[in-house]
Amino acid sequence: AADAEALPLPPETVPPPPQKFIDGCSWAPDPLEEAKRRWATTYHWRLQNDIDGLLTRPQPWYHLIKKCYPHFYSGRSRDGELVYYEKTGYIDLSPAEAAGATLDDLVSHYLFLVEYCWRVLDTSPQGKCVNVIDLKNVKLSFCRGKALEFLKRTSAILQDNYPESCRVVRVQKSLLPAKDYSLNIFFIFSCIPVSF
Repeated sequence: AADAEALPLPPETVPPPPQKFIDGCSWAPDPLEEAKRRWATTYHWRLQNDIDGLLTRPQPWYHLIKKCYPHFYSGRSRDGELVYYEKTGYIDLSPAEAAGATLDDLVSHYLFLVEYCWRVLDTSPQGKCVNVIDLKNVKLSFCRGKALEFLKRTSAILQDNYPESCRVVRVQKSLLPAKDYSLNIFFIFSCIPVSF
């Protein structure tokens, strides 16, 4: 029965792909076919995980996770994109874990934010976001453990299911002296897929 749930839907039951999927497949020999293929996978994922119902479900960990993982939308850029700010160096998941929150709960919280962004804050089919990642306080020890696993999982979900949603990722505050800045960024992001 579990295998039956994972089977893809017949093509006739999948609606046409959103414009962002088509735009995100411009590299393919047949962009529309590739967009349909990717959208079918995402559509199936959305159904399996009831993503459309996410905004109506209770979020019992919301406030605690906000304290453990500082992040917020801070308005719009000059070009009108939403600006999302994340203080990666201040992620401390231990209070959430001590209270019983799992990594799946943290990922669900993040998905709640993403869905809120695209279904409430910016519903335009071409909408994009500017992600500002503040690395102040990030230490090399960050490249292991649950915080990194959380970032890997959420980045993979964004890459697979929310194409063309991020106009730019801006990284602020280096952990290393300025002369080593590129090494710093490479080291932190070599573990995390960031091609949204």
